[in-house]
Amino acid sequence: MGTITNKFIIMCSILFRISAIGFAQNTTAFFIFGDSLVEVGNNYYIDTLAKPSFPNGIDFPRGTPSGRFTNSRIITDIIGEELGFQDYTPPFLAPNTTGDTILKGVNYASSGAGILQAPGSLLGERIWMDKQVDYFAKTRQDIISRIGASAAQALLRNSLYFLAIGSNDILFGEYATLDKNGFTDEVVSSFKSQITTLQHGSVFVYIDGYAVTDDIINNSRSYGFENIDYACCEVIGRHGGLIPCTEMSRVCSDRKKYIFWDPFHPTESAILIAAKYMLDGGPEYVSPINIRQLANS
Repeated sequence: MGTITNKFIIMCSILFRISAIGFAQNTTAFFIFGDSLVEVGNNYYIDTLAKPSFPNGIDFPRGTPSGRFTNSRIITDIIGEELGFQDYTPPFLAPNTTGDTILKGVNYASSGAGILQAPGSLLGERIWMDKQVDYFAKTRQDIISRIGASAAQALLRNSLYFLAIGSNDILFGEYATLDKNGFTDEVVSSFKSQITTLQHGSVFVYIDGYAVTDDIINNSRSYGFENIDYACCEVIGRHGGLIPCTEMSRVCSDRKKYIFWDPFHPTESAILIAAKYMLDGGPEYVSPINIRQLANS
């Protein structure tokens, strides 16, 4: 598939999971891979119970259903806006993600997805990372068919790539230990093998998501949060966080006061702070440079 981008970022955290972003200067399109942290509705089109149904998206500016597992925008929405994208990337499986729409980018993320395939989920189907990369290959061919190989290569070279891979694989013991950056050798090796078509010649930039999360929690009052350990969208269980947000859930009245939307996803208010660190943070949070510096390099 050739060289597509030469810049990637990897982030590791507890609250915001493991993520990677690839940028090129003067970005033309936004391609997103990963799990429920960055899903925008692909799971509506597969056989799964893990669908971002209302009250997910209750505050989303473009109405519901939003396809997102939070109350409003997700991290890629905010970063995309900050870097000048006018529209949010559509889900790959949506019937209307065709034609000129794909020239601005596509979202392949699916709740429950991971780097490595594992035994079937009780919730149903998931779009694994290898399948997401296959879908991207199809998008690439569609772009070539639409605008020609030379123009497609230029578009893809100057696109932005974001990968968010959930930490559930680690939390459930599939990987035994973490290195100082929050990764095991097996995770890194598998991740790199899955994105070979994207990362040839890339420079990897690391975000210390744990430090970001720690700052948000430790300085919660200064950020305006009043509840740091209870889910805004709750059903039952300790801290209101036994299961993700569903139609049965009760939703807190002031989402801006909560860090956690449900047991697995932050509120937009917390996401906005995290995005600021990713875009403009110093070396204690992102190194060797931050996202905005990388995008402008």
